[in-house]
Amino acid sequence: MTTPLPAAAEVVGVEGRSGGAGAGAVAAMELNHAMEEEEITVKIGLAVLHCPLCFLPLKPPIFECEIGHLACGACRARLPTKQCRVCARGAGSYRRRPGLDVFFRGVKVPCPFDTYGCRRRDVTYFDAADHARACPRAPCACPEPGCAFVGAPATLVGHVDAAHARPATPVRYGAARSVSLPASRRWHVLVAEDEDEDEDEAVFLLTLTELGAGAAVSLACVRANSGAAAVAQYACRLAVDVHNDAGDGVVRALVMESNVGSTALLPGGGAAAPDVGVFVHKRMLSGDTLDLSVRISRLPPAGAVVAGDTIGKSTPVAHHLGGPSCKLAVIRT
Repeated sequence: MTTPLPAAAEVVGVEGRSGGAGAGAVAAMELNHAMEEEEITVKIGLAVLHCPLCFLPLKPPIFECEIGHLACGACRARLPTKQCRVCARGAGSYRRRPGLDVFFRGVKVPCPFDTYGCRRRDVTYFDAADHARACPRAPCACPEPGCAFVGAPATLVGHVDAAHARPATPVRYGAARSVSLPASRRWHVLVAEDEDEDEDEAVFLLTLTELGAGAAVSLACVRANSGAAAVAQYACRLAVDVHNDAGDGVVRALVMESNVGSTALLPGGGAAAPDVGVFVHKRMLSGDTLDLSVRISRLPPAGAVVAGDTIGKSTPVAHHLGGPSCKLAVIRT
């Protein structure tokens, strides 16, 4: 019985026929190349892809005992006698199986966030969890209480405009942008626009949270992949103009410089309470609105935040809400 060749294969010669002895080798190379490019979809039980000892995905080096029980390299290294724990009295000896390494490297799955826009469909199965943690399309929720929207951060911008009539404010890295935040609306979305960063789709959430006699204003980057090693880091400067009650026309700028945290929000739960923010007393508000200046700077992924120098002294009327690399000052203008 003759096995049909893959559609991409082309036989250029067979040994013993016109074409010479080397033609068969050429045909074999063409066939191997075609088979490497061919892909099929199969169903495999998840238990087969996981180590029976630690239950984590099997990844090279993979070991197999004489009976056929598998173990990952980490589990085998922890066994005192290097004997199979499944076999009776540990009688089975583990051996390295390079063929299994090849097989498990070839098991590919799509990103679990493909419905949110990730186009990676060739993620090695044992790397799928790491990819999901770092995926920029990992979904986030809407900050509006009761809203069931869940999607990639980039799609949140269009959603809040269409569903909640809140168009996002574009910002450029390193440039200050004035924002008016009504106390009744509680949150506002900012979206980064950077000519030098075509792939940057950073979305930021500016929130105003009631705290006793005032409110806390804070800024966070909306993303669910903040734990990724190469994820971008940001710093921010929030400045609030404070008009005192003396009526002398003196304006003070309440300034906070800090690193920017991340939030994935909770579906239907609204904006989260800030980890880092600046407390603003009610008398600092202009009616029902907080007028402030926002400046966001992009940092290297592994860079430490270096906040700029602040001038003036802190005041008991305004407090920062903790957090590393946070500076607060009142500047007299």
